[in-house]
Amino acid sequence: MNEVSVTITAGEGCEEHNHGLEYRSKLEHTHDTGKDTVIELVPYEKSYKEQINELMKPYIKERNDYTLKRKAAAWDRYNSGQIKTKPRNRDYPLIGNDYYTQHLHDQMRNPKTNKMEQIKMFRSLIIGLGDKSDRENGKITKEQALHIFNEFLVKFKEDFPYFHILGATVHLDESGFYHMHLDFKPIYERAEDMEYIQKHGGGLRCGTGLDETLARMGYNPEQSIINERDKVPILFNAMRNKMYKNMETIMNENGLYLMYGATSIKEPEKDASVNMPLSQWQDTKDKTLEMQHNMNVAKDFLKQDTVDEKNIVYAYERLENVSSQLTEMENSPKSRLNKNKIVVEYHVFDQLTTFIHELKSMIGALLKRIKLMSDKIDSLKDENKTLNNKLDSTKNELVQYKNDNKLLKIRLDDVKEQNSVLQTKVNDHNHSMLTMSKKLNKSEARNIALTRFVKETTRNQIHLKNGQSITVYDAIINRLSPEDKTRVRKTMDLEGNKNSQNR
Repeated sequence: MNEVSVTITAGEGCEEHNHGLEYRSKLEHTHDTGKDTVIELVPYEKSYKEQINELMKPYIKERNDYTLKRKAAAWDRYNSGQIKTKPRNRDYPLIGNDYYTQHLHDQMRNPKTNKMEQIKMFRSLIIGLGDKSDRENGKITKEQALHIFNEFLVKFKEDFPYFHILGATVHLDESGFYHMHLDFKPIYERAEDMEYIQKHGGGLRCGTGLDETLARMGYNPEQSIINERDKVPILFNAMRNKMYKNMETIMNENGLYLMYGATSIKEPEKDASVNMPLSQWQDTKDKTLEMQHNMNVAKDFLKQDTVDEKNIVYAYERLENVSSQLTEMENSPKSRLNKNKIVVEYHVFDQLTTFIHELKSMIGALLKRIKLMSDKIDSLKDENKTLNNKLDSTKNELVQYKNDNKLLKIRLDDVKEQNSVLQTKVNDHNHSMLTMSKKLNKSEARNIALTRFVKETTRNQIHLKNGQSITVYDAIINRLSPEDKTRVRKTMDLEGNKNSQNR
């Protein structure tokens, strides 16, 4: 799988820059600006002003209703003589529904710097995938980027329910890395009722501070999992760390590995670590990327259906390399300038303890799995040897079966030939029997005819020339003269005619 870095940074937020097609078409770094290149992942149908005013309207109405209720109660007290001064409108001011305009320029004092700073009307994040070279080389495609951004938004809504998304725009009209501008308004409801709120400073029954909203959603301050310098745990890091974890899962599902660390090459004018020596910054980045690459190689290896000993050794060496680099980076003090421009030492990745432990745990799990796989390979080798022996035996049996089959075929041909000869004899015998049957039938018919003939001839008398008489049978049996034979024939014909008439 391809390895792609991810950046999640807080921006100033500019509605026109994110959504204004005409405005963007005049920028120097854009091209082909249009609906096909400025893609709205969340429908941009209303301005931020309209959206924010709609979000705050229920809270404003609740506050105004409570104010009017207090004013009416004051009038009741006045009319009943409990108070002598008439209630004044200025003591019960109502809040207008244009929250956006009323609070657009609100300021508050920063307790760290003791300076007045403008309160942000909404929050803005820039979510980046890879860098310009990744996009140009096809390590990540437009389709992949859009799908990942959409999935990211789904998780964002689940994990940060009090963040109301105002806009989510992907700018494809820029030639740099794939990125999405995500603008949202933090709003949380206060647990106190309006009476308590009114007695303790007033305001609406909701808050819009980023840290307060994160705390209400159950987040606690965390150290960053991507920065190289020591940082005090803050709630913003908790939010961003969660986003990184979500992005890592989404990218893995889309065939990509997330590489922690901004980019492979430092851009001093854009990087926040301007006080860190470039050589140290680049060395840290290189080692970070190398460690993650080695981990990814090991992961890819373990996903393979088939492995061999060389791959196991290769993966093991990669993991050993990661382990040694972690130890080196943990124990190598670096230096940076603090806010007073004083050089101080710190340990790289001190704030990445959790990340380091996770990696070490993963290394241990991978090594254990490799050991199990190695044992399994030895077992499979023995099993394979047994199977090969069985295969050789089976091959020999197959040869024997083929030879036996050949002999059987020869015997079958002989039997077929013998059967053919026997069939011919059977046919001849059947023919002879049929002929004999026919002859027998004729013989039986002849016997019947002769029997009848004898009966008929013994019953009839023939008168001879000399005055004697004999039976027809005797006449036929004895050799009569031709004249007598003729007389017998005539007599038989006459008798036969008589019999026919009598019948």
